[in-house]
Amino acid sequence: MDAIEEKAPSEVLYRMALQIQTNYQDERRPALNILRKISESMCRNIKTHQIYPISDGADPQGIRPLDELDDELELGEEVLVSPDGGKSAKSRVVVTGFDKVTHTDRRLGTSTKLNITWKANDGKEGTTARTDVSARHCTADDIVTDIIRLADDRGLRNMVHVDRQPIINLYAKRFAQHYGTILRAAKVEMLEEVRRRFEAAFSSGIGPTALPVAKKLRADMLRLLKDVETRAKECIEAMEQYNSTPDLISTPNTHYLNELIKKMVEEDDSMATDDGGARHIYHNIRVFIKVLLRLQQTTPALQTTYYYLLPTTTY
Repeated sequence: MDAIEEKAPSEVLYRMALQIQTNYQDERRPALNILRKISESMCRNIKTHQIYPISDGADPQGIRPLDELDDELELGEEVLVSPDGGKSAKSRVVVTGFDKVTHTDRRLGTSTKLNITWKANDGKEGTTARTDVSARHCTADDIVTDIIRLADDRGLRNMVHVDRQPIINLYAKRFAQHYGTILRAAKVEMLEEVRRRFEAAFSSGIGPTALPVAKKLRADMLRLLKDVETRAKECIEAMEQYNSTPDLISTPNTHYLNELIKKMVEEDDSMATDDGGARHIYHNIRVFIKVLLRLQQTTPALQTTYYYLLPTTTY
């Protein structure tokens, strides 16, 4: 440090500190904006989870339209529509807006229909009723067939008497793998953004005399960021285990869980059929994933705020 002090007297170090502080303030707001957008994209991507057959040899036959149990669509979300009104295969488009149309009938009264405006990759734009929009979710029949295949080793038991928890565990683990992949990708993006901002804060406008000191301070901050990365990695692994370890797969929101299962069962006209037991398990799976989905969207956003933004606000 003596050698550095000779080359960088107190006045130079003072100016260096002011420059770093100015750089930091200049970099902080753009960084927060980008981190917010990464977090928003992360939450949207987690929402895209699809309940898909997981048994060996599964061969899904189609996709279902959105229904009342599906979450509301968001601007920028990718969905599937038939651009020509159902005459061709569905194409992937991006939601650009919503249009509520109210219709009044003397006999039926007033009803409201929600239309989705969208834009395709080729620039084509259009409008489709929400009830005609799909999101790559397999049909109930495909999942019911998958559940029956997964419960094949049940002996003489009827499907209605099969333990549903092991089957729910398999679908929950698939969900955990889905959001785990998304969280890791978001972690890399956030880490790179914060690292780049710190690099700029400790180098831009710093004179050659004070540069060795600035580099030392930057190295200290990057070491702190490395520790943050390690904790974030452990946090993601813990969130994955929450829906991968059988004894942990649960939700405290039991009232909401039971309410939605009751609603789905009551609205399913195929419950009183030979596949009724498997369909009941299907409703349990779909509702359980829906309840967990909200938690797994909110928790990562809060955790990334803590792990990546806290070091920038305590500088």
